[in-house]
Amino acid sequence: GGSLGRPEAPREADHLLLATQVSTRIAGARLDSSRRLGQGSPGDVLASTGSGQHLASLEASLQQLAVNVINGKEHLSDLQRKLLQGIRDETEQILQSIFIDHTEDQGEVDRARDDLAACDENAAIASGLANATAFQEMSHEACRIEEQQLFIAKAKACDVYNSAASNVTAPACMADFPSNARPDQFGDLLSCLRDLSIWAPAQNASLTLMKAACEDSTERHAEKVKQCQRLQGAYEMAFCSYHQELTDVCSSYAACRSSKSTAQQRTQAAVQVAESGRKAEYAAATRINCLLGVFDASAEEQPLRLELCATTTTSTSKLDIVYHEPNASLDCDTRPVEVYPCRAEWLSDRYESKPWYPQAPTAACTACAHLRPEPTPDPSAAAVPTCPNMVQVEFNVSDFRPKSTRGNLERGDLLVRGCSNDELGAVQGKQGVVVFLHGAGGHADDYANLSAVINRPEDYNIIFLQTPRSPGSRWMNLYNRSSLDHHWSNKQVLDDMSFVSDILDQLANLYGSHERVWIAGYSQGGAISALVALRGTSELLGGAFVIAGYPARPLYTDDDGALDLPSDWSPAVVERKRRTKIYFYTGEFDGVLPLIPAFCRFKKVVDKYRLDPANYRLWNKTGYCHYPGDHHGTCWNRVSPDPEGSEFRALWHIVRGEPDKVEGVVSVEPSTECPAWS
Repeated sequence: GGSLGRPEAPREADHLLLATQVSTRIAGARLDSSRRLGQGSPGDVLASTGSGQHLASLEASLQQLAVNVINGKEHLSDLQRKLLQGIRDETEQILQSIFIDHTEDQGEVDRARDDLAACDENAAIASGLANATAFQEMSHEACRIEEQQLFIAKAKACDVYNSAASNVTAPACMADFPSNARPDQFGDLLSCLRDLSIWAPAQNASLTLMKAACEDSTERHAEKVKQCQRLQGAYEMAFCSYHQELTDVCSSYAACRSSKSTAQQRTQAAVQVAESGRKAEYAAATRINCLLGVFDASAEEQPLRLELCATTTTSTSKLDIVYHEPNASLDCDTRPVEVYPCRAEWLSDRYESKPWYPQAPTAACTACAHLRPEPTPDPSAAAVPTCPNMVQVEFNVSDFRPKSTRGNLERGDLLVRGCSNDELGAVQGKQGVVVFLHGAGGHADDYANLSAVINRPEDYNIIFLQTPRSPGSRWMNLYNRSSLDHHWSNKQVLDDMSFVSDILDQLANLYGSHERVWIAGYSQGGAISALVALRGTSELLGGAFVIAGYPARPLYTDDDGALDLPSDWSPAVVERKRRTKIYFYTGEFDGVLPLIPAFCRFKKVVDKYRLDPANYRLWNKTGYCHYPGDHHGTCWNRVSPDPEGSEFRALWHIVRGEPDKVEGVVSVEPSTECPAWS
């Protein structure tokens, strides 16, 4: 008839049900799609939504309705047109969802490929350390050759001087030179004096030049010896880093390839199933749109439109997923590092067999820290630094009251040790002192062993503080490694802040002012340094240097951003703390501490404290550390500083008020919309 009467009401209800099913499909299928690759099996993908059945049922109903309308058996009511418009809108949503799913699945396939490739990249990076080690070896060998030449020159010059000075021949008259001359000897006396006046100046001038040549060559040789010893230490440390990284990567390479290859296969299998279903949905949704167009056409055009819907083939090539074949595995070879520093073969091959060795012998070899046998830790004792080349110092923190029960610190007097370039009381002629905190897994001795590259100015002291926790390699213990923002125990951080601030107070008393005391640190130690400088004391320190660090929880949380300043600080204290000098220094290729997420959070902190822009920097150390692809761990040899001392050169420029002289850095002004940690 002309409109739907009572007998047609079930059909309208059926269309309403179909439209409702489409809405349900969009919500449910979208949720299932987001979970598709995280859980379940490929078979679960087909069973998760039943969307194909919904679309097929909808397509069949629309086709029958179109036939009825064309044949005059039905005329569309307002309710039916409203339902058709709803179906049209939701079909568009289906198509949008299909393309979103396609993009996400292509991303999953690409990420699986990249994860597998990362196994090879890590191995390639480790192998690339050979170049850095070879450069250090060449630098050391060239220095020793120069040292040998200077030794020969020194020996020659000093032999000439010693020989000449040992064989001075005075004029013959000196043998009978009278001490109490008689008048008849005056003529001989004057004649002898004339001979002496000619001989002595020439002899004096000659010996003076020889002596100066000997002393100059001796001094130049001594300076070269010091330089070569520094380069020797840098070479040995670089090789140790190469050994550690290459052996670590190669030991895990096979497992990495196996797990990532399996994950790639699983991902591609799941995506293939989803791709097939998605193409079927797309074709059905396209045909549904075609059928909806029939109802919009004139009565004369409707039959042709319906025929086109039935005969047109929908191309789904735009939904093709590009799959990737796994690349061939690499041969991870550890033979280049089988012989390492301080072994007899190493000493013979790298040093003792060289032509320069007899005249330019090497200093004592520094063994690789990661190869030293680990003693069984005493749970009740913290690590005690031996401080090679430095002085062991101790600080007593009276009546220490830890907030955390999990950090191996007891209530009572707390003993904290460190390595200093001088005795604590030796402050005469010193402009100030820097307290440096090692990173997690590090030790004060790692820096004491490298005192030659620290390049400390004579008018500053430096103290490498050792964590008092046991085992003594961390400032705080880890209980959840899920993210840098949340895996630190907040109370342990506060305990560290408390006793380190107490130590800085003690040093301020020795040096006469808090502004003559600086704090610096690397990684975990850098986090504590920033915390102590900004929040640990209400006094104004000389400043802080934060290397590869991040904001500790008492300064920053992901939920609330930078925290408010302590409530007990007076307006005068807040204004004084605005003058805090703090410099953040992170490597461009640091893979453990992503530069932008860290700096973004630090920017929020300095904004909260309203620090004077002239007193802080967010520095990207470009190209760090000497070869592309390096990162937080190997850059620092896990526990030790850059063997060329670049971070200490930066430190000394900063404490002297010369931040603009720091080389190789770019100031970063990040957005305060912080990305997640990677």
